[in-house]
Amino acid sequence: MIRNFDTNMGRLMTFLNEAGLEENTILLFMTDNGSTFGHAYYPAGMRGRKTQLWEGGHRVPCFIRWPGGSLGNPRDIGGLTQTQDLLPTLLDLCGIKTTREFDGISLGPALRNRAAVPEERMLVINYSRMPGTLDFPTPDSPSILRRESGAVLWKRWRMLRDSELYNLETDPLQKKNVIDAHPKVTAKMRAHLDNWWDSVGETANEPQRVIIGHDAANPMMLTACEWLDVFIDQQRQIRRGDQKNGYWELDVAKAGRYEFELRRWPREANIPLSAAYNGQGALPITQARLFINRELVNKPVKLNDKAAKFTVTLPSGPVRLHTWFAEGRSNPICGAYYVYVKRI
Repeated sequence: MIRNFDTNMGRLMTFLNEAGLEENTILLFMTDNGSTFGHAYYPAGMRGRKTQLWEGGHRVPCFIRWPGGSLGNPRDIGGLTQTQDLLPTLLDLCGIKTTREFDGISLGPALRNRAAVPEERMLVINYSRMPGTLDFPTPDSPSILRRESGAVLWKRWRMLRDSELYNLETDPLQKKNVIDAHPKVTAKMRAHLDNWWDSVGETANEPQRVIIGHDAANPMMLTACEWLDVFIDQQRQIRRGDQKNGYWELDVAKAGRYEFELRRWPREANIPLSAAYNGQGALPITQARLFINRELVNKPVKLNDKAAKFTVTLPSGPVRLHTWFAEGRSNPICGAYYVYVKRI
């Protein structure tokens, strides 16, 4: 993987050079989170991995290169920065003025050696955890964002879950909880966490609805990746037929008649609902159900059926979509992993 990254970054830089674009192109390289398995082979002196609040779970590299941008000599830039800084930074570097307010700050002054990243800056890291073992949605799911689930960063202090405090200067592996020994530091970071949650708490768990029936995307496809609070986002889960179910939070763009085509496999696979793929994932599906806008409909599924289609009338606005594949009426198996939606 590392060789792949290195090779393709080299190809990109070679292209920019040969195309005469290198001098005035901002090239940015970063990762989205800590490594999934990095702790097992190269933790880089940090504790933790992806999905964890330890430094190794959220600290990532970020390289910015712009030969014609007066960024000075290659160097490390200290201070706490975050992904939310990228948009205001790029706008600043490109000279684009805006009156919009952002959660981040421009790093342009720091990149151009005009100012340092504010030393007293304090950041909060919080995110929805994967409900990996849950096979149905629940308001108690770990995917629900909570105030006490986050981490507060200040200088070299790290406060985790509002109950642990670490000093990276003396304890880079975050092994010694010193929260009782530093009440003033804790109080300052806790106050920041409270203020942050006051600003985001009311909207943090609002579902981001998928729009259906819009002229710009009609027909369109829904997948189990968008189920609320249930984790199905890997092809191996689809292949083995994980028996989970969730629902979609939708926004109907236009009132009208809608066709919902429920599938176990994507259209491209061209496989019957109950069939296996390469000997894996056969399910005894004999019935399909759909529940939307308080209307429940079902139909039998034959052995070679590749989809189950339902047509319903929907008003515009928010709505929830529930689906089931079942063995008879009393034995639900899983939800439809793929639903193709069309306003007709």
